[in-house]
Amino acid sequence: MARIKAFNPFIYRQHHASDLSELIAPPYDVIKPEALQDLRNTHPHNITYLTLPEGDGDERYQTAGTLLRQWIEEGVLIQREAPALYPYSQTFIHPDTGDEITRIGIISLLQLEPFDKGIVLPHERTLKGPREDRLRLMEETEANLESIFGMFPDPEQTGLETLRSFVSQVEPMMEVADESGTVHRVWEVTDIDFIGRLSEQIDQVPVYIVDGHHRYVTALNYRDQWRAANPDVAEADLPVDHIMIYLTPMSDPGLVILPTHRYVHSLGNFNVQHLFEKLSTHFDLASVESFEEGFTLLAKSDKTAFLFGTTDRSMLAELKPGVSPADLVGNNIPPAVAELDVTILHSYIFDQLLGITVEAQELQKNLGYAKSQIDALKALEDEKTELVVGLNPTRFSQVERVANSSDVMPQKSTYFYPKLASGLTLNLLR
Repeated sequence: MARIKAFNPFIYRQHHASDLSELIAPPYDVIKPEALQDLRNTHPHNITYLTLPEGDGDERYQTAGTLLRQWIEEGVLIQREAPALYPYSQTFIHPDTGDEITRIGIISLLQLEPFDKGIVLPHERTLKGPREDRLRLMEETEANLESIFGMFPDPEQTGLETLRSFVSQVEPMMEVADESGTVHRVWEVTDIDFIGRLSEQIDQVPVYIVDGHHRYVTALNYRDQWRAANPDVAEADLPVDHIMIYLTPMSDPGLVILPTHRYVHSLGNFNVQHLFEKLSTHFDLASVESFEEGFTLLAKSDKTAFLFGTTDRSMLAELKPGVSPADLVGNNIPPAVAELDVTILHSYIFDQLLGITVEAQELQKNLGYAKSQIDALKALEDEKTELVVGLNPTRFSQVERVANSSDVMPQKSTYFYPKLASGLTLNLLR
């Protein structure tokens, strides 16, 4: 199945900055323009100068390639001498519950495999624009500038215990807190027995991509492009055949999926009472005292459930016994996708009941998204908001089922929290 490999990454030279927090950043695709400028202002060698290079058109990709080579020549980035795996933990505060949680995984190389082999499995659809953007960046830098994020089945918790046992005995080589308060710790393992043991555990199972679908597909395209341009190279285990990945065991209780709540605006003719009357055919409805209290009740539900809120009403809706997803969304949607709360919300409630078409949803004409309960409550206070819908998180078993079925989820079905830090390790492909 999935094959991982120890590697010699490039890392920032120790004490290059007063604090490593000046050099790291979130993944490129979650950084907003105002945040990007703040990150660049923290240090002239912040990783965003590579992941989101300055300039216009094709020039910006060339700039990133030039900068990366310059940073290596100047010793800003140095390569580790021995092949290693890199345990990586994140200790964070759950944004909804306030609990302190630690998630652990391993940074390694992963052998690239096409999705149809069933070894590396996606759950999201990729878009042409981001694929082309990341391919041009990879062509100019010849590097994995960021780890993608994956998870692997670990039913006996052997992978989790292997990682926990090691990090409990060794001091990390890196430790840094980011602006959100998340503490990132990275260890280095060169021990051949450890590498072999963990590799063997992962070799038995598939890998599910959590975050980084566009970068994975880009790496496949880059490999195929490179191989086509170098037909005389027969060696099968070259740098272009791998991608840098962070892998976490699915048995880790620190692996957290957050829901992305929705809010509706600018419909004009919205009537919440009419909506509730239509919902009552297939859902049991119960008024709740407040939208904030409703989140507590929503989290306790083991059914398909939604929390609806307006400025003066909050309602919990749970799917009635005997009602199947197909009754609501039809038979054209694959079963693994049809059972998702987000599918029922978008296909049945938004499209059929509220008249927000699929096209309007994709353009976000009448929809907004809230990444936390606090953001959902803020949306409720906005005078333009007509309805806020709270959701429970997608379950890991649902992600697994969709991926195993070779299906993809609707947009913003999963939000794995927290995001990885970029800038901890870089992997050159040349």
